[in-house]
Amino acid sequence: MSAFRYEHLSAVTEGEFAQRGAELLEKSIRSAISKRGHCTLGLSGGSTPRDIYTKLGESKEIDWSKVTVFLVDERHVPPDHKESNQRLVRETLLKHTKIPPKNLIFPDTTLAIGQCIEKYEKDLRKLFPKEGPDIVVLGLGPDGHIASLFPGDIDALLEKEHLVLQTTTPSTGSGQVPRFAIRDRITVTPPLLTRATLPLFLLTGEEKKKVFAETLSANTDPIEYPAHALLQTGRSVWMTFF
Repeated sequence: MSAFRYEHLSAVTEGEFAQRGAELLEKSIRSAISKRGHCTLGLSGGSTPRDIYTKLGESKEIDWSKVTVFLVDERHVPPDHKESNQRLVRETLLKHTKIPPKNLIFPDTTLAIGQCIEKYEKDLRKLFPKEGPDIVVLGLGPDGHIASLFPGDIDALLEKEHLVLQTTTPSTGSGQVPRFAIRDRITVTPPLLTRATLPLFLLTGEEKKKVFAETLSANTDPIEYPAHALLQTGRSVWMTFF
């Protein structure tokens, strides 16, 4: 029996996963606009949300001029790099939408990593002077990481002041070879993520099914299981296709 309160929506086909994910985001965006006149939408990268972002961008039911998009995390690579989350968002969600450029809040990865972090922190503090995001879209890595917050990174996971941090992709057990080619990361921190009205997790595949079950069954520990910080809010929604 899980100690967490959350909503779990499961799809039986890949197409249903993309369709229901896009519909849920559309409904949530429209609700935020109806309530506040605007919606702040935080997006993650990876292959899992690609089709959802594309379908969402095709929606004619959203006033996109009232939506601000920011990135939950990013790799420190040029904006057109194949592993850039900004590039993913531009190739999917932004392909058909007319979101004003001023409403796109992305890390400036053309800057040195320290300057990039500093600027993104300022941009997000301006965007979120008091309130949190309306929606943040998240994944769950095979090692249990969310955004670019990795299990065991005590400093990042216990951060209370900053909205943005630099993190580094962990090495393999040997400590010699990086798991991923791009190691420098820009990530928003738990204080911002946990203020989201809707933390939405998107998971597909047997590997994610296993880590999802392990995350839910473990005792509360946001250091070893970063997703626990979001599960503890009681507001998280998990959409899966296993």
